[in-house]
Amino acid sequence: MNPEHQKQSHGIFGIHPWPLGIILGFLLVFAVNFYVIWISIRSPHQLVVENYYQQGIRYEQELEKNRDSLELGWKVDLIPVSGKEETWIQIRALDASGKPLEGLNGTLNLYRPSNRLEDTKLRLSEKSPGFYEIRTPKLASGLWQFRLELEDGVQGVFLNHYRRHLP
Repeated sequence: MNPEHQKQSHGIFGIHPWPLGIILGFLLVFAVNFYVIWISIRSPHQLVVENYYQQGIRYEQELEKNRDSLELGWKVDLIPVSGKEETWIQIRALDASGKPLEGLNGTLNLYRPSNRLEDTKLRLSEKSPGFYEIRTPKLASGLWQFRLELEDGVQGVFLNHYRRHLP
């Protein structure tokens, strides 16, 4: 026999390459799956809402209100303050020229991305010209989304969304 025929190539470490390729392929698939699961767990949760289809239909109306709000030129700041037993949300509203806006009617929707049972809708009360306040029992710490809608009855409707982290 020829000694060259007796030598057979078995690949790396004397193992045939086909089984090694199959094993490495499965390990790659598992690694990618675990990576995708890890990324999905780390990503923030979106708001949980009922009737998502109807919410989608109302989206165009929401966009129109946002465009109208920009045209008003109002400057509105939302400042949540957490106390020991309650949370109050202060809102400062100025018109385009910087004058306080008085006599506004409005609502503030509070959305908790991680728990829709904590979502609520509150009415504003005016404390002084241009300053409004809402008091509520202490809100849970973490991320909150606010939807503020103000109306003066003359110029139109102001709508804005805010994201704030409460301690």
